[in-house]
Amino acid sequence: MNNSLDSEQQEAKDSLPLDVQILLFIERRAEEAQTIERFMDDPEKLERRTNTCYPATTREIAKAFGMPSATASDLLENLRRRKKIKSRLFQWFYTEKRFYIPYSMQWSSYLFQKCRNCENWNRFIRNCTFHEELAEAGLPADPTRVNQPITPQLMACKWWIKRIRKARKTFKSIQAFAQKTRKKDLWWDDETVNKYFLRKGSAPLWAYQCYYCEEIMPAFDWGFLPKLGSAIVSCPRCGSFYKVLFNKDEGRYFVITSEEKMDVYRRNYRLLSKGEEATPNYCSEKYGISVYNFDKERDLHDEVETFCSHNLSTNYNLLDFIVAHSEEDYQIFTNHFKKHYPQISILLAEEPLSSVQPTEQQKGVVKLLRETGVGNPAFSTSLLWSRINVLEELDDLLPRQKNSEAQEFIFQKVLEVQRTAKEREKITSKKWNAVDRDAANKMWAVIKPLMDKLGFDMPNRSRARHTEHDPFHPYGKYFSYSKGNTVINGVFLKLSDHYKERCNKYQLPWKGLEGICHKKTWGGKIALLLDLEESFKQATIPKTIKALYDGALQPEEIARERLRKRILVYYLKPGSKADDVLDDIMDDILNQSVRYPVKGKEESMSLKKAIDYSITGFKGLLDYLINESNYPVKHQEQIYYPWALITEKGWEELAEALQEELTEKMRTAMEEVKDYYRPYQFKTEKHGGDWQLPLQKKKKKKK
Repeated sequence: MNNSLDSEQQEAKDSLPLDVQILLFIERRAEEAQTIERFMDDPEKLERRTNTCYPATTREIAKAFGMPSATASDLLENLRRRKKIKSRLFQWFYTEKRFYIPYSMQWSSYLFQKCRNCENWNRFIRNCTFHEELAEAGLPADPTRVNQPITPQLMACKWWIKRIRKARKTFKSIQAFAQKTRKKDLWWDDETVNKYFLRKGSAPLWAYQCYYCEEIMPAFDWGFLPKLGSAIVSCPRCGSFYKVLFNKDEGRYFVITSEEKMDVYRRNYRLLSKGEEATPNYCSEKYGISVYNFDKERDLHDEVETFCSHNLSTNYNLLDFIVAHSEEDYQIFTNHFKKHYPQISILLAEEPLSSVQPTEQQKGVVKLLRETGVGNPAFSTSLLWSRINVLEELDDLLPRQKNSEAQEFIFQKVLEVQRTAKEREKITSKKWNAVDRDAANKMWAVIKPLMDKLGFDMPNRSRARHTEHDPFHPYGKYFSYSKGNTVINGVFLKLSDHYKERCNKYQLPWKGLEGICHKKTWGGKIALLLDLEESFKQATIPKTIKALYDGALQPEEIARERLRKRILVYYLKPGSKADDVLDDIMDDILNQSVRYPVKGKEESMSLKKAIDYSITGFKGLLDYLINESNYPVKHQEQIYYPWALITEKGWEELAEALQEELTEKMRTAMEEVKDYYRPYQFKTEKHGGDWQLPLQKKKKKKK
């Protein structure tokens, strides 16, 4: 009966004039693309419109009615002149689209919004967290917004959530935050107490609520302080984040918050999934306190089982851990709590490494190497050769033809740098970056398909970046936006930590010096370190990928969480199996046999030993250049040493003749010490002797 009724309705519709049929099509599409709120009380209409985001376009109408686009345009123009419909151009990726709606209907507000103004838009990797999460769960998602970068100017979709401009808020003290979030004089029944609070059977006189949505926060328990501590807490309703930090200068604990709109996000997700819930925001399961400037007599009160530190006070029974910031404090906590409070874990904080302070002479000669462009060719060619040797090391695992083409492409970059240096043309940081970026992209383009096949995806360059430093991350390092880059970045950072430790041993500053090739990365603080360790990072790649190929680590062992703005982040949890596996891989990497020139002659040694030779060699180079720069030069009627002149005056301020003199002096000095120090180039026993391109080898065989 229903089928016959539908067919009759379709016949009646087909008998209508074409322009009327088009008008009905436009009306239906416009209604489906209206905002969510209009259909919240009508589930059938809501379900029918969930797969359609926008009003009709000329191309869609032409396709629906089987006509050329030009004919459809003429019919639509006729309807517009008769004031039956209205049209408007909207931004669509890098172009524009014209949409049509009935004349009596208003344009949906989200059509005038941009993706960049939406809570779901991730500005770091330019994707839509909402549609990507839907696609991952196998739910209907807009295909134009999945697995591809989204331009900031793109028109928003109907699931648009207005972006919070100032999401972060800081309360200068815990007491100020408590006053804002405390709910006083509340009456609680037993069911509510058991639901929200850890202490069963008796109701508190007050509770603490979310600062943004006023939802009661179970994690705050009876008192906000003991359950927040140094952990991260999120509101169960709106997903807003809370954390306590310590201000060392003022000697007090304070609270930072980040507003989220998880309640709106969850509603939209539930509508599209027909009742399924989105993964909740990250929230710590254990709570504790990070203690600074500890004083046993002042801070520990066993008679009332209370820990007091500065402006923070908490009960022993509500602590899962205590973080000490010195060996002495760690021993005191361990001895004090292990007998009567074994549930409290005592942790020793991992303090960041600090660098030796660079001298003014060291700053000067490094800046001379940078501005004269003398040091750049050696570092650049070493890194390019290292990339070629990485591909050759992985030759058995990669497609032979593509691997050979990538090696030849990078070899041409080597020749380009050598030609530039021979012509004594300066290689600027910008030019070096362009050359190395092309070489790196070519190298990873061959490796990434293998990583994807192993389950360690490496989608694009933007996702290879480390995530922005965020105090709401559950752990401090090895974060990335994909599994593959989390592993690679994790190994790189472990190598970097080892390199910093060796620099400290040999008194070479790794912080505070400008880069020879790298730009003023992070304010110029570690630019030189990146130059020195870049080729060593390449030495980690073959061993890491071979270990993944052999199954040392599985993709599902990489931890993941949805953090602020629902951004999916992968990380290596300290002490996890993945972290332990990478430590084992790192040991294997440091002990692998490589080749490194000592006094002009290549020798076989461990990578660990090569790092030491590289550091001592570069420190010796700096000492030699400082000595060679201790001669007077005249600039604007004043006498300077070259290293002092370059730090006090900009390179551009120097006369051209003086620039040429300094450049020639640095070039001569570098030539004199070339057998004493060379930037590291990744080489194994496989790369001994003269290197030939794989394609050249193949051609010789044919002859």
